[in-house]
Amino acid sequence: MRFSAKVIENRETEDEHVRTLVLQPETPNFTFLPGQWVSIRQPLAEKEVVRAYSMLEPDRLVLCLDAVENGLLSPYLCSISPGTVLQVAGPYGNFVLPDPLPKHLLFVARYTGIVPIYCMLRHLQGLMNPPRITLIYSLPSGAPLFVQELTAWQQSWPQFQLELIEKGPQHREQEVLTRILRQEPHVFPMIAGINDFVKPVRTLLAEFGYKRGQYAFEKFG
Repeated sequence: MRFSAKVIENRETEDEHVRTLVLQPETPNFTFLPGQWVSIRQPLAEKEVVRAYSMLEPDRLVLCLDAVENGLLSPYLCSISPGTVLQVAGPYGNFVLPDPLPKHLLFVARYTGIVPIYCMLRHLQGLMNPPRITLIYSLPSGAPLFVQELTAWQQSWPQFQLELIEKGPQHREQEVLTRILRQEPHVFPMIAGINDFVKPVRTLLAEFGYKRGQYAFEKFG
């Protein structure tokens, strides 16, 4: 589905390299599942540029933008003014929560790969009986994206456990994942991040006997 959406807010996050756009769809029929994404289509320099962005919140159209240096579209969107109308298409994607929910969800994300997972977490918080949830969240050194909020959730949300990897040896998230899989071999993993992050995690899952359909993934770039 293609539709127009008006920018309501363009706001900062705690990470200087990431912004969020709050959009108001100019159609009453727009719905999506947590984890899905939309594409923004914008004519720039006599050329239409199309980029995909995951929804950040489960109940309204909020997009999270990684300000890519020298990017074609993100510099424009990061500086866009409220009231601007954008052309949007979607929702798309099969990176959504399994139905029925498993007893234990294991999320694995790196940096802005947290966005679709964050949307799922916000949805799960609203359920009467959410499953047990573990999040392995890997971040570049000094990148605070959602760290304060996720840390607070671990203190207030009994079903939620956070494994935060802010810096350290490369692929340390695989060490943490290995430990969890050895302790609890029947979790349902969901992985999101750039391809160089997702690929070795999928390889590790295969070594533990996971087959396609026994986990889900979303890769960017």
